[in-house]
Amino acid sequence: MTHLNICPSCLNQMRKSKFRDLLILGTPRPRSEKVRCALSEPWARLAWMQTINKQLDHLHLLCQITQPPLGTKPCTGRVVSEQHWYRVVDPATGAFLPKFNVCSACVRNLRLLMPPHQDTFKLCTTLQERVCDFVTDSPRFVRYIDLLDIAANRAEQEHSPQPDLNEFMAYARRKVVLRDCRRSRVALNTWHYMPQLPELTVCEDCYDDVVWPMVKANYPIARKFSAMMRLPPGDGLARCREASCQLYSPRMRLKFREAVEENDLAYLNMIALQRYEAEQRYRKHRGQLLEDEERGYDCDAELRRNLEEWKRWE
Repeated sequence: MTHLNICPSCLNQMRKSKFRDLLILGTPRPRSEKVRCALSEPWARLAWMQTINKQLDHLHLLCQITQPPLGTKPCTGRVVSEQHWYRVVDPATGAFLPKFNVCSACVRNLRLLMPPHQDTFKLCTTLQERVCDFVTDSPRFVRYIDLLDIAANRAEQEHSPQPDLNEFMAYARRKVVLRDCRRSRVALNTWHYMPQLPELTVCEDCYDDVVWPMVKANYPIARKFSAMMRLPPGDGLARCREASCQLYSPRMRLKFREAVEENDLAYLNMIALQRYEAEQRYRKHRGQLLEDEERGYDCDAELRRNLEEWKRWE
């Protein structure tokens, strides 16, 4: 599989497997050539994990996921696309689950990685403009895949002809009525936040995933969050400001849960303000570098360093 380029970090993990003898050092490349690690793609990582978890003695899954047939249209992600979408039937109504659409590329990947789901998604005959709900950078993606994987494994263990989709459908029904988290995208919008810590703005999607379960469990800090979404306070005549979601990353979700479970508001203040300030530095520096690029300067290396520094705090 010469089309796969694997970074040293991922290579170290893969060499702990039975496939270590298949991994060889590639030929040197020019420093100016940009190379992306194949396992930076979520579907490729899932193929590797399935290969290990199912104790397969081949790398066919990884090859099939990373080398789709010629003519296969890639997932358009958050970009609206006109195509025939795949839908899932809600057992409670017998109809397609409203507002839930998956592209052909993602359905192909899912069927390869989880064979019991061959018939879970049905092709809709109507041509429509939609966005794929399996956007891999969405916090929902991991949960969707986890629930589908649990259903597929259970179906294989019980020799069931069809996976039980109850848990997946319960989660999907909740999510289709909420706006998807836009991660670090800044917007003048309404947010959930605590009056004591307005820098920790949380979108409705991440509030549903992380904060609301802790509100229901009666954790005091979680209950300080506004139940109604509001514009965050700011300077200027409008007295409000643009903001981005602060709770989409696994790192921040873990830190948040630790602080809430320990009822440690001081710790939550510290980590939230550290992240907020790091984000402001990142945006300011990025803006300056982009202005320099417009003047003709080569800022690629500095832009990458700025992004890498932000990833430490994201």
